[in-house]
Amino acid sequence: ETFIAPNDIVFDLNYEWVDKARKLVYRAVDIHITFPSGGIQVQPVVIRYEYNKNDKLNSLRAFWQMTKGYPLAKTAVLDHLKYAAGATVAFVKVFNNFGLSWGLQYVKGLGAGLFSGGESCVRKFFDAYNKNNFQAIEALQDKQDILVTMPYSETSQGITAAAEKLANELLVLSFTVDRVYNSGYHSAAFFDVRVGKETEVETFHGLAIFEISDSSSLAKSIEIFW
Repeated sequence: ETFIAPNDIVFDLNYEWVDKARKLVYRAVDIHITFPSGGIQVQPVVIRYEYNKNDKLNSLRAFWQMTKGYPLAKTAVLDHLKYAAGATVAFVKVFNNFGLSWGLQYVKGLGAGLFSGGESCVRKFFDAYNKNNFQAIEALQDKQDILVTMPYSETSQGITAAAEKLANELLVLSFTVDRVYNSGYHSAAFFDVRVGKETEVETFHGLAIFEISDSSSLAKSIEIFW
């Protein structure tokens, strides 16, 4: 009733990660939203699909950072004005359709994504891994032995065990973090990972989802895919 029904929506798929063992699918998409004003917003989003044992959709979640959205403008002035008008009307409809209390919670969620410390936690985690600094990795967890979900593993592991498995069994050499989207108390990070032995190295594009504590800005759980 706010961002979908009144507008034309087109999904542009960029990447997809499938975890068959956990029946999870992550998709990185650009959503093209055409407002009634004629303005177009492009909003990068990460969508998480979780399926049950019968391969039926069990849950659907999306992560996006509003400040990463941008107008699709062909002309310098007119398209930007159309975009601004459409985005403003949609934002006002949040309060009209759902009420003041829900609207304020929505605004609070947008602010939480910007100030949760999620991006800092993400970058510190991968920087510590690249330096084999497991002590620094442990210092980024909100509580003892948080769970880290990784590729090619049917069970989640503690953060130290996960880091050691990445280094030893999966032969991960290094991560290079590209961009991070902060959505509420979650951060979605895109990265390139170098995997293999020094003489036989492959590079994959991956995704990590960090759940961030609202009180400590530390990680509560981490899911890593490539």
